[in-house]
Amino acid sequence: MIVFGTADAGPAQYLSEVIHSISTPYLCFSSVISAKVFTKNNIKAIAYKSDRIPKEKVSQIIVGSPLSNMSIDFQLLKWGKQNKIKTIMIIEHWTNFKERITALDESNFPLEFWVNDVSCKQKLIELGINQNSICSVGNPTLEKLEQSPKMKQSKNNAILFVSEHMSDPHFQLKQKYGFDEHCVLEAILKYKPPQTPLFIKLHPEEKKDKYKTLCQAHGVELLQEATKEAMGKYEIIIGMNSFLLIELALMGSTVYTYRPNQTERFIGEELHLSYNLQENELASLLQEKAYFKSTISSVSFLGSKHNILKRLSKSE
Repeated sequence: MIVFGTADAGPAQYLSEVIHSISTPYLCFSSVISAKVFTKNNIKAIAYKSDRIPKEKVSQIIVGSPLSNMSIDFQLLKWGKQNKIKTIMIIEHWTNFKERITALDESNFPLEFWVNDVSCKQKLIELGINQNSICSVGNPTLEKLEQSPKMKQSKNNAILFVSEHMSDPHFQLKQKYGFDEHCVLEAILKYKPPQTPLFIKLHPEEKKDKYKTLCQAHGVELLQEATKEAMGKYEIIIGMNSFLLIELALMGSTVYTYRPNQTERFIGEELHLSYNLQENELASLLQEKAYFKSTISSVSFLGSKHNILKRLSKSE
């Protein structure tokens, strides 16, 4: 039996792809946030309680890498360590590596880390993780999207801002990256024509009333429970660090980032999946619809599931 568990939506989608690919019995634990993703993927998930785990049947535990050290991910890692069961932490993004492993210590340190590519592996090595415990396996979520039909070009005349909770004082991401969601939104509102609708897609961890005042003052609307296909219909899609931008790009959408005073590049730009706007380009895009494009990407995530199943089979 394999035990899966995560508190976050992104790792939940990753784990869902893995679960659908195995025939091994499994047990899946979720939070309120991740339960929505597992349910959407027709995967039974339950709230975490250690006494629900049949210790004698478990061969390995696979969790995500949330920024919160109070999550079920870290509880499962600790339980696995205590019971001498193989533990694996997946890092399905390219950002905030230091923040994701800060809470790891002798009591919960995983036996393996699974990352998207060799650049992610190098980031962990630079943070002191033994390279022999890091496996570059790809990303099954992105593999699935890469294989999906590309979106049709018909678009609605609206802007979609992909938000994130970068202003969270606990993690000080603005200090790290040089910007946050509020200054990005201010710039979009500054240059957006009054007649062009603006929608905001919240991150699953953001509160629904976060932009209440802004929405009332500027006629901005929140995008509720939208599919990726629906989000891809927006004429202009702008974000910052979100994994969703990479997903939409692989589905055929043109995506932009606006990262004023950025201290490092977004992985989407490095993979040529997104275009990072300077302020004058943001103004031209919004006011004159002067579109910009990144160099054609040659990145591929094909073979990710094969790599993961190969790793899992070694522990059976």
